[in-house]
Amino acid sequence: MLEFVTATKQDKADIIDLANYVFSHDHCPHDFKTLLPKSYSDEVDGLGGTHYVAREDGKLKAMMACRPATVKVLNDALEIGLVGNVCVHPYERGRGLMQTLMHNLMDDARANGMDMLVLGGQRQRYAYYGYEKAGYAFQYSINRANLLHGFIGTDTAGITFVDLKKGDTASVAFANALVEKQAMYMVRPAQEFVDIVHSWTSPCRMIYKNGAPIGFMVGNLDEVQLVDENDYGSVVRAAFDTFGYDSVNVNVAPFDKGRAEYLLHNAENCTLVPKKQILVFNFARVITVLGNLCASIRHLNDLDTVVTFGEETLHIVVKDGKVNVEKAEPSADTPKYSVNEAEMKMFSLQYFDDDTFGNLFPLPFFFHRADAY
Repeated sequence: MLEFVTATKQDKADIIDLANYVFSHDHCPHDFKTLLPKSYSDEVDGLGGTHYVAREDGKLKAMMACRPATVKVLNDALEIGLVGNVCVHPYERGRGLMQTLMHNLMDDARANGMDMLVLGGQRQRYAYYGYEKAGYAFQYSINRANLLHGFIGTDTAGITFVDLKKGDTASVAFANALVEKQAMYMVRPAQEFVDIVHSWTSPCRMIYKNGAPIGFMVGNLDEVQLVDENDYGSVVRAAFDTFGYDSVNVNVAPFDKGRAEYLLHNAENCTLVPKKQILVFNFARVITVLGNLCASIRHLNDLDTVVTFGEETLHIVVKDGKVNVEKAEPSADTPKYSVNEAEMKMFSLQYFDDDTFGNLFPLPFFFHRADAY
């Protein structure tokens, strides 16, 4: 008998086995206890997030998970669901198992008041459900030649790196305080912080200068949070010297103007890269929160328009750099966009010169790799 249910912690071993088998079969060897300790390590009591599974004759055939998270944006917040470990046993594909599980997950997310879902994966595979690419980062390539001819005035004297370990509550508190200084960040509960920053086997290191903590680094300069941004160039140089990098790619949030400007002058090159795929449930909330973040990055032109996005008719007002969106009643001539079309309008860089919505779009949306499911 085939059944679609929500897994319990008694299913944990079977869930890990299925994920390891499917992703190892399709890609390369995976060990999810190591790759995602925040969800699957032996120290986690139960499962990280809700797991939706298809079970037949006592065996798991397919699954996907949704981990709730809060994204703080300036003085506001969005409640999101991080979707991951979407997998179907190779012998069970073509039966529609993923479709049923995804609809069950989406129904629960809406019922639980989530503003949006976020996942990574092949675009068209998830576009059927309403997901579209969203968010962007400036990706800078840094190599040793850049350090030779650029990064002028940097001084590595006294800069050292120490692995962040569980039980170091003082360092976790210090690091989390730096995260919470950002204009947009995903909340990392203190008890999960170390597991989160070690996702996908990334190292996480505290950064010291003359014995005093000045920041922390995840991965190969993937995420660097500092007390004083003026130390960034010196930290980059010290990391190259300490860990022997030949080159690295660094993603910078669009609202991190100081670092973006610094790397524009010192890195080899810059490209724009998309972040993840999103499915918006609450258009009014998402546009209001991210729109006001957008206003902190660039001047927004005044706007007053009514539009239907999906099933939501919205009155969007931008006045004096403040964004406000409220539900409205549609009229016969109200422009209407499907969910996918609306998300593309809101987030795609292709529409940066489309003045239909003034210069409100594209909206910024950014979080670090460690924070993904």
